[in-house]
Amino acid sequence: MNTNTNNASKGMKIALKVISVVLICIFFLPTMTVSCGTSDSEIYKMSVKELTFGTTIFGQQVDATVWPIILLLLPIASLIILFVMKKKSANIINACLMIVDLIIWIILINALDASCKENGLISGTTGWFTLNIILLIAAIAVSGILGFTKDPVVVPDPGLMQPNMQMQPNIPVQNAAPAGDVFCPNCGNKLTNGSKFCDKCGTQL
Repeated sequence: MNTNTNNASKGMKIALKVISVVLICIFFLPTMTVSCGTSDSEIYKMSVKELTFGTTIFGQQVDATVWPIILLLLPIASLIILFVMKKKSANIINACLMIVDLIIWIILINALDASCKENGLISGTTGWFTLNIILLIAAIAVSGILGFTKDPVVVPDPGLMQPNMQMQPNIPVQNAAPAGDVFCPNCGNKLTNGSKFCDKCGTQL
């Protein structure tokens, strides 16, 4: 049971790292669209990178908006935390980063939509945006599970105990022999050095 739980935790941690890498890549992939609404051929697809550093849409220059670069920095920070921090708190921090990332994506899309409406354009999203949202939600869920789930209690296997840790037969625990003392093998009575018979039970030594 414990082995299966540990394997599942390791699998989820690996999945979080893969998700962070994909989220970094999505920053450079076309996630948003702008169109005049006339034909599919006049749909312009752009990435957050283009929106951050500026681009040209239908011959019009779109000024750089530096703040969306946070959408690149957040998954990078998440990836670093997952590799560097080994405590459970790292998963809580990662969940918070992904929540902030999700909120910023929603704000960005809404801001783009409002800007397009002001200029008589139509905004939209691509499949990369949909994948991005799904991965963010998955990362939040997995990070929450890892962060709030208690670690399994590891019970030591009695068969793996060292021989010197096992109790001596026929000797009560409270009468465990200090180094140098001699005890009766029958009743455990402490004997005087050199005794040939037990003073308590009479067993011949």
